[in-house]
Amino acid sequence: MAMAQSIIEECVHPQLMRLLEVLPPPWRGELEIMLRQSVGVEELRLRVGAPLALHTAAGRLYGHLPVTALCLEDLLAFFCEGALYAHRESLCQGYVTLRDGCRVGVCGRASVEDGRVSAISEVSSLCLRLPTTPPPSAFAAADEIIDMLADGGWTSSVLICAPPGAGKTTLLRALALRLGHAPHRRQTAVVDSRGELSPFLCRCGGAIDLLTGYPRQLGIEIALRTMGAEVILCDEIGSRADAEAILAAQACGVGLIATAHGSDPAQIRSRPALEPLFREGVFGGCVMLTRRPGEQHCALRIEPC
Repeated sequence: MAMAQSIIEECVHPQLMRLLEVLPPPWRGELEIMLRQSVGVEELRLRVGAPLALHTAAGRLYGHLPVTALCLEDLLAFFCEGALYAHRESLCQGYVTLRDGCRVGVCGRASVEDGRVSAISEVSSLCLRLPTTPPPSAFAAADEIIDMLADGGWTSSVLICAPPGAGKTTLLRALALRLGHAPHRRQTAVVDSRGELSPFLCRCGGAIDLLTGYPRQLGIEIALRTMGAEVILCDEIGSRADAEAILAAQACGVGLIATAHGSDPAQIRSRPALEPLFREGVFGGCVMLTRRPGEQHCALRIEPC
């Protein structure tokens, strides 16, 4: 048993190991068995009345014991380190980011005031997404994107489009590492609004300035005004405020790499908040990421915006 536990500790993300320490025995035993059968764990989903669901690079594994509401409440308190009030703003947006960059999606009953979610209760689902070290394919994709920026004189911008789980955030990590170190080495600002990029990048050195927890618009403004950024990276744009900040960066001649959820550029172009970016020709190219079920590496396609 001790040897089996040692194997799990060597192969499993530290956040899952922490979770094993607090999961009640029925689900703990199931998760340990599932971890021994899996490679490349990407996320763990827990839903009231449904068994554990472990998503891996090779597919999905399911437990047998239904998760209870009390189990989810205890786990959310654990993820928030006993201080749910400190995470109230992000919880109302449907997530909490852990210290190591893991993001936990949260679903439940929302209390709404003036059209905004003011509180979450009766938690019904948790989704623990595990950040991964960029694989060689992500660095190869990053090199292609950097070549495209260099060809444009480092003043054009790039939009990375992909559905959830295709590897957008992992690719941004690879891009930040490439841009912040030789031979490319540019003054690189990373606007990490959700805190998913910084825990990994802060250990990597280089010419990388991290703006963690800043709203994207404010983070981009600071990167331009006070940090002398030559390239700005930000994740999951989608609002009118994001578009205004990106237009300002473009007017200053600073290239920007951003990601957005979507299956193709046309879908993203149709969003009213982002339409001005396409109308003004901000993006020199769109990068489409796709990944087939069961495959760890993503495929990249670059096309005009």
